[in-house]
Amino acid sequence: MNIKVLSIAVVLATPLSAQTLDKKTAETQLFPAEGYTVTVSPELSEDEQKLLRGIVDLSNKDPNQQSLNYYAAIAYSPDGGLQGPEGTLQSAANHHSAEAAERAALAACDALRPKSAKPCAIGANIYPVNFSPRALQLSQSATVAFQKSYRGLRAKALAISPSTGAFAVAKGRSAGQASLTSCNTDTGGANDCQVVIQD
Repeated sequence: MNIKVLSIAVVLATPLSAQTLDKKTAETQLFPAEGYTVTVSPELSEDEQKLLRGIVDLSNKDPNQQSLNYYAAIAYSPDGGLQGPEGTLQSAANHHSAEAAERAALAACDALRPKSAKPCAIGANIYPVNFSPRALQLSQSATVAFQKSYRGLRAKALAISPSTGAFAVAKGRSAGQASLTSCNTDTGGANDCQVVIQD
């Protein structure tokens, strides 16, 4: 009896993100695909905070702008604030975690800032509505794909790239391998896709 209890405790202590979930379990982890929440850095002035919120709102409403779908981050060069050196205000969107979006936005910003300037900082994060950390987190686009494409009785799988935001849904007997192969073709060489949902 003690062995069974110990076994259950070990399973519960293992993060779900290290496991492949089934559709029913995944549905309990995912956030709604609609809506977003913006958090801004307290290091920015009130005007700069309003500006960043306005940029996010505009990008998500104007079809001519690139959407900042969750999980997203905006990085800037602190030496000049949001008015810093031309082109250093950079964003990364549609990642599967806030941390991945921050890394991508910071890398893009740091690549453009003058070498004498301070390293870039995060000015804003875009999260799903009512965000709290969960064992499985998908980008807004992957969440939509799960809701629309991950249906039916056939075997199916969804793979994601934790570093790039790439994802793929595949169906059929070899769905797991097919989703990995398709996902890895969109990672720009990262090839870090993993199956996170499979039935």
